[in-house]
Amino acid sequence: MRSSDFTFFKQAPFLRLLPGFITGILIQYYFPHKIILESGLITTFIFYTILLRYRSIQQIYRLSFITGLYIYIAFISLGSVITRFSNVQHYDNWIGHHADKHQAFLIRLLETPVERKKSLKTTAIVERCLTKGEWQASEGNVLLYFSKEEKNKVLKSGDYLLLQKPLQLIDDPENPGAFNYAAYLARKNIYHRLFLKANDYRLVDSGRKSITRYKVHLILSALRKHIPGKQEQAIAEALLIGYTFDLEDDLVDAYSKTGVIHVIAISGMHLGLVYGILLWLTSFFKRIKLLQWIRPVLILLVLWAFSILVGAGASILRAAVIFSFMLIAEWLQRKHNPYNSLAASMFCLLCFNPFYLWDIGFQLSYTAVAGIIVFARPFYHYWYISYTPIRYCWQLVIVTCSAQVFTIPVVLYHFHQFPNLFLITNLIVVPLSGVVLYGLILLLILSPFHWVASVLGIVLDKTLAFMNQLILYTGQLPFAVTSHIQINAVQIIGYFLFVLYICRWIIHKKSVFLLYALVCLATLVALYAYRHIQIRQKKQLIVYHLPGQPVTEILGGGKYISIANPENLSATLKMRLPTHTLLGGFRKKTALPSQKNRLLSVNGLNIAFVHQKPLLRNGYSEIETDIVIVQNNPAVTVADLQRVFKARLYVWDANNPLWKIRKWKKEADSLHLRHHSIPEQGAFVMDF
Repeated sequence: MRSSDFTFFKQAPFLRLLPGFITGILIQYYFPHKIILESGLITTFIFYTILLRYRSIQQIYRLSFITGLYIYIAFISLGSVITRFSNVQHYDNWIGHHADKHQAFLIRLLETPVERKKSLKTTAIVERCLTKGEWQASEGNVLLYFSKEEKNKVLKSGDYLLLQKPLQLIDDPENPGAFNYAAYLARKNIYHRLFLKANDYRLVDSGRKSITRYKVHLILSALRKHIPGKQEQAIAEALLIGYTFDLEDDLVDAYSKTGVIHVIAISGMHLGLVYGILLWLTSFFKRIKLLQWIRPVLILLVLWAFSILVGAGASILRAAVIFSFMLIAEWLQRKHNPYNSLAASMFCLLCFNPFYLWDIGFQLSYTAVAGIIVFARPFYHYWYISYTPIRYCWQLVIVTCSAQVFTIPVVLYHFHQFPNLFLITNLIVVPLSGVVLYGLILLLILSPFHWVASVLGIVLDKTLAFMNQLILYTGQLPFAVTSHIQINAVQIIGYFLFVLYICRWIIHKKSVFLLYALVCLATLVALYAYRHIQIRQKKQLIVYHLPGQPVTEILGGGKYISIANPENLSATLKMRLPTHTLLGGFRKKTALPSQKNRLLSVNGLNIAFVHQKPLLRNGYSEIETDIVIVQNNPAVTVADLQRVFKARLYVWDANNPLWKIRKWKKEADSLHLRHHSIPEQGAFVMDF
């Protein structure tokens, strides 16, 4: 190791220890086990540390390697222990252990129900369970859906409800490669859900009104009162306090395509703007000796109050912890190391909740800040500009590009698209959103003065309308986004290695680092080529589990065929995203409507789609086919199908009623025919 590398890591101890801690989290998450070994190792390490206090400096130096190894093992063990204790499934009183024996539940709403398309949605914690006539304390969260009939009932955060309906486990995804919502909720310790109507529950206590929720209600009321436009209100709510429930999907999609989704997703940028104004407002405290110690305390209180107010998401907490470290270091007159602060903040947040490691906001926040720390300062000083406005634009360009360098693989991995115009939109929207955020804060301060607040609200409304129209127009440009991108974990590691070796080559001027970078680049190109060859050779039939929206996809020999109505394809894109990302590798793409009987032959696979009773013309023999897919509830029997088709397999689509599918299954079993029921067995996937 070079002496400069040794000095760097010596100044950033958390950067050395964090990989071990994360390794422990991953081991416990993917290979759950009891923590007897880890507990023993941590206990032994504590005793070893105590014994070192009674050794001489020479003995401690001789044992430095063993000590370092033991510290690393202890941090691996610590990550495993914290992850184990963070998973509610390992608690003795978890509601899932004896879910079938519980007779009633007392639950407390964690959030005020929010209106969705078909229901009202919220989360709740189960406080007690009635089992064998006795109320027992319990642990576990549950996802609640109320029917739209309950819209007029005033349910709010903190209310206690009594339920007698059995809990339902959240199902795994029923379509291949679809977003695993069950795993996503499991990382929030939610494993069960309930669909409730008016007679399924009883309100037993109206709980105390949360101060935070009350403040949020006041802020939303002020914004909705003084900002006229609905979408402008929605953007203002998201920008100021992270309230995104009023945003339309099309607008969110446009912000995502143009690379400025971070503007409406509360992040470190928002807290940074608040931090900046706090530094300015409290700058005079430095001149008064008695008030110097009050300044950091006041700023910390406001920062953390704002973080809690906006929901305390992973990215906002990251910024709050880092700013806290910076303030404390300034207060204690200690030198601040940005790498160590970043790693230390990640360690603190993962100790609080190790499942943040899988949070997309957490990943994007840390990779963006890491990119800014690594690249922004060197490139900013590379070209000095004396003219202040141009220097500010240059700084914004550098910061935006630096953040993108490390976030690119994360964005591609999760969203499978890249915003080509991110630089242009960020140059316009980021400064504009900063001005709007300060304007919204001023609007809240002036809200008691109705006339002044109304004028300011109209100005903000026009500004937000301009920003929305700009984003919507840019997002509709044909070259705004590159889609159909799919990368895996190996490619992400290869990308980061390539970037880091390029950086070391630029800094140290050593050709060996350039060689390593070129090896990484060649590996990435080879993986990309291999992936495209696999796509071209892929032969697969997929009939999706999408009730009310029949969608079938056939991949074969470089061809892609979708059988669905056009509106169904766009509406079900999120469910079909893994297949959709493959489209860049297909030479020919075909879309066919799914409204009539159809026979298809693709690369030797014969498929019959049945939407109505098929008729066989006189003098014609049975149609030989590999698969018959029955959709849209046709008035047929299996005997009718058998008279027309000579098939090896029958597939009952999810758009048929379950009672009829069960009837067809009995008929098929009596005739010894193979069949697959999509509502009961999930999507049908076959390689051919």
